[in-house]
Amino acid sequence: MALSVEENKKLKKISQNILSDLEKAGGYYIGSKFDRKKNRMMPSPSPYYISQRKLSLCETNGEKIFKMWDTTQMLYKKAILGEIEEPNLILQTIEGDITQAQREVQRLIARKQSTLPIFARADLTSFWHLAEVQERMGALGLFQNWLEAIKKNIPLEEGTEYIGKESLIDDIVKGIIESTQKEDPTVVLITPKNYLAEQKSLAKKLSSLGIITFVVEKDKLDNLKVKDGYIYYPVNRKKQVKVDFIYRREVNAAILANSNIGKNIIEASIENKVVCEPPLNMIYDTKSPLAFVKHPRLSKFFTNESEIVPETSFIPANKNLSFIYKGQNLNLEQILDLSVSKRLFVIKYSGPNIEYGFGGRGVFNVNDSRRSANRVLDIAIEQVKLGNPWIIQNYDKTRAHLIWLDKSNEVKETNKSASRWMVYYRREKNGKVNLFNIMGTNRPGDSWKASGSPKSVVQTVRFLPKS
Repeated sequence: MALSVEENKKLKKISQNILSDLEKAGGYYIGSKFDRKKNRMMPSPSPYYISQRKLSLCETNGEKIFKMWDTTQMLYKKAILGEIEEPNLILQTIEGDITQAQREVQRLIARKQSTLPIFARADLTSFWHLAEVQERMGALGLFQNWLEAIKKNIPLEEGTEYIGKESLIDDIVKGIIESTQKEDPTVVLITPKNYLAEQKSLAKKLSSLGIITFVVEKDKLDNLKVKDGYIYYPVNRKKQVKVDFIYRREVNAAILANSNIGKNIIEASIENKVVCEPPLNMIYDTKSPLAFVKHPRLSKFFTNESEIVPETSFIPANKNLSFIYKGQNLNLEQILDLSVSKRLFVIKYSGPNIEYGFGGRGVFNVNDSRRSANRVLDIAIEQVKLGNPWIIQNYDKTRAHLIWLDKSNEVKETNKSASRWMVYYRREKNGKVNLFNIMGTNRPGDSWKASGSPKSVVQTVRFLPKS
């Protein structure tokens, strides 16, 4: 339904005010400040409203995510110790193609630690279709700035409620304080260069709330110091402060194992001298647990976690090799033989290499011509042969209604937006899992996949309690 002239004018003003407030706050884009307008996402002036049933489902499923991780940690440790049948299935799909030195470090961590993450973000394409779970949650500062601008400029409609405080920062602070058991902990955010602006924005917000926070580029870890097994941040030439909490945005144990300071961080984490979030166990850098809960030989170790995961299987190294999918034998040749309308599958890299499979890279669908589908399957098979695990899932074609202000400053509307609903959770010390925010980065147009790119639209999610 077309918007009236008055509605269009109102929504345009709200969107422009959101962008104006973001510009004042900074840290709402990826890359350098000179590219901030080109590299920012677009605003939606209209919230997505979620029902009581869907919100309750999201709340319940948070505990199942952490249970899935807990069981996967146990399976990985048993595989390392040779206490489970066919350990190579687990070892290969978690570790992938890493060096022997990296493998030794990773297995040491898995044997010594069984710590669960504090935070999780479930990425959904619809409520509830889980695409993946993000442990190294990206762009926290960026999304906090968006939420603040949205909350200021989009009034709460009568009969609706915020989800949590429509904020990320409060629960981040709670998680840091509880995990470090300190009221005034010192935090280091490790980040790639392109995320410096938004991570510095997050650091500023945390510091204003009593969590003194510093940002370190992942290629400059040598700036950190070590003393008596503790990690220190050099504030200046004369002053160093002990680090209590490290958030690893794009660094894992395999990368840390390549440097002396990285090894110091690993040792400090194992000895509980610093909190690393997420923990350094390699399972938190993979999508393989999604396939474990559905695997015919591993599903028995899980309880009801399979309810939250769409049908998922590991891709074999040959198109004619069968795998179990929805309880039946299937091979990739049979998938290619399906018509386009029935070839509803997504394939993904599921291993631990952050630079290889980070973000939206290494994700394809085969809902296209046979030639195109064959090409992407060939890519996946070649990678599997090299020791890099890939998974196959069913493709969710759900599309949502969306209103947004595009880059030409015009209000647009569609019923065909691909969605990525980001559901944020925080786990307390007592094991209780709290849902503290839901927001969307949606992709209008012909794209089949939503992500955090400049072509995406940021949309807040609010609650209709009587729905």
